[in-house]
Amino acid sequence: MENSHILIVEDDPRYIKLYSDALETHRYTLDVERELSAGLQAVQKNVPDLVLLDLSFDGTPEGGLTFISAALENQADLPIIIISAHSDSAIINKALDLGAVDYIVKDHSLHELLPIRVHHTLKRTLFEKRRKTQIELHNGFIFGPGKIIIGQSPKMLEVYALIEKVARSRSTALILGESGTGKELVAEAIHDRKESAAPYISIDCGAVPESVLESELFGVKARYPGFHNTEPLIGKMEVVGEGTLLLDEIGNMGIGLQAKLLRVLEERRFSPLGSEKIQFLAQIIASTNIDFKLAIESKRFREDLYYRLNDVPILLPPLRERKEDIPLVVSYILDQYRFQTDRTVEVLPQTLEKLIEYDWPGNVRELVKTVHRALIGTQSQYLTPKHIELSGSGATRSRAESGAANEPEKPSPPIVGNYKKMVQEYQKKLLRLALDRTKGNQSEAAKLLGLHRTHFIRLINFHGLNKTEEM
Repeated sequence: MENSHILIVEDDPRYIKLYSDALETHRYTLDVERELSAGLQAVQKNVPDLVLLDLSFDGTPEGGLTFISAALENQADLPIIIISAHSDSAIINKALDLGAVDYIVKDHSLHELLPIRVHHTLKRTLFEKRRKTQIELHNGFIFGPGKIIIGQSPKMLEVYALIEKVARSRSTALILGESGTGKELVAEAIHDRKESAAPYISIDCGAVPESVLESELFGVKARYPGFHNTEPLIGKMEVVGEGTLLLDEIGNMGIGLQAKLLRVLEERRFSPLGSEKIQFLAQIIASTNIDFKLAIESKRFREDLYYRLNDVPILLPPLRERKEDIPLVVSYILDQYRFQTDRTVEVLPQTLEKLIEYDWPGNVRELVKTVHRALIGTQSQYLTPKHIELSGSGATRSRAESGAANEPEKPSPPIVGNYKKMVQEYQKKLLRLALDRTKGNQSEAAKLLGLHRTHFIRLINFHGLNKTEEM
């Protein structure tokens, strides 16, 4: 990160010198602007790698807040660190909501903190750029040998960011999603991103009786009453060491065992049956498809355990809420099929239309099985709508079916190679719809789509929709 270009927007000469002195040993290229308007022009003329912004020009934060909005309007990925004597949490939160990435107070620790925070921000920004490039190249999130989570939709990009966040921490994560959305795959990705030699262990909390699950988790001392093995059983909590323990389908865990798990999370220690306490070192990830609100209300799940597990919630969207990813998933399936069988099969536009119009109650798992079944059932070079067998629960009558039911099948041109273009068109329609429904209010449109405002602005700029003014 040497030679990174940093723009300082500050009107106080004393602090300009302080910033320069604090950063001089790091070989950054520093530019200084003493007026907000000049700083904004500098950003537009030559985009820096980072902006250090005094939030309190003329003693008020309004100008600094306006600068953040204007600077990020066309450069949504630009990291801005705000530096100010203001300690008003409402103002700080507003600046962060507008897209600033960090906040440093002007006090005696500034000289020491500034280079650390600048280095961290530049490192994180570089990492994000590399991650986005990788996702764009491979249409998804790659981890481990030959493993990938397919999708470039905004909701999946948020999932990828959370994977990285959890992997860099020791926080407990709760992965929520319908069956078939890929919860276990996300847990594996988190562990892989930790780049740890410690093991990853998954245990299905609903696959065995509670007594068996307890012994598998905690372990059992030899000849413990009620346990008939002659040898001790080493529990998963001990075997996992400093690795990752996935409690899959934790919603099926009994109330009694939930209380013991809560104690482990609180004390970071556990007791094998008939033995002394052992320190628990692993990171816990839990996953489920249950509705926690209903489970807690019906006393099937402990509310205190839910909050302990929910340090970082990761909500996996159902496939029907990210249909722009369907062409990417289909493309991946066809690529894998070609690699495994040395046979090329292409998909027709009306076939893809049928797949996109279906609601996929079984999510990605159902889509994969459906396409595999179609591939196995045909020797044709093309997948046509008639090759796709869908269940009634999520089916809608597509234009391809309704308009051509009695017509002879025509070999329409395949669409391989145009997936990315089709996804972008679908994304553009969603963005325009959100802007229309909010009468051009970008902040409200971003909320409607569940996006951070800066990410929303980046998308509308990419699609040329940035002519709409903030209302």
